[in-house]
Amino acid sequence: IFMSLKFLAKKSWHTTTLNNVEKVWLAEQKQLKESKKLEELQKQIEEERQIKELRELQAANGSTVKNTDYSMDWMYSGPAAMEKEYADDYLLGKVYEGKNTNDNNTETLSNTNKTPGSTWLNKISTNNDTFTRLHEDPMLMIKKNEKQARENVVNNPVKMARIRHQLAQAEALM
Repeated sequence: IFMSLKFLAKKSWHTTTLNNVEKVWLAEQKQLKESKKLEELQKQIEEERQIKELRELQAANGSTVKNTDYSMDWMYSGPAAMEKEYADDYLLGKVYEGKNTNDNNTETLSNTNKTPGSTWLNKISTNNDTFTRLHEDPMLMIKKNEKQARENVVNNPVKMARIRHQLAQAEALM
């Protein structure tokens, strides 16, 4: 009287099918990533709160503290922040006095290529750009075809003899 229930494992809604197990695993991984992000944000908020409290204590003890929004400090931190004061002086028309005025500009330019930014991508895609220019540029293709046609004419002795004969006739008429 008992019927076999093995056919249930083949149903799409069954919990042990491979697709359903994969969906559950992916959902768990997504939840794990979200919880890690949430923990990082909570740590960052806690650090910002502690920094704010310390600055308030400094202000209460009499030291002067700028009243600024410190939640955007991450944007201005890094190597570019070190040079900001010098850039402001330059833009205001003051005499620029860098750290080492004896350094070459090429050295500072080569250092900017080592940090992420718009110039950082240039060194990565230079080979790709060169390849693209050589193989897809229409003007370059036209010039190559013209050069090939010229070489064909120069290498063909019959055509060259005909051109020399025409030049000799044109010189005789002048």
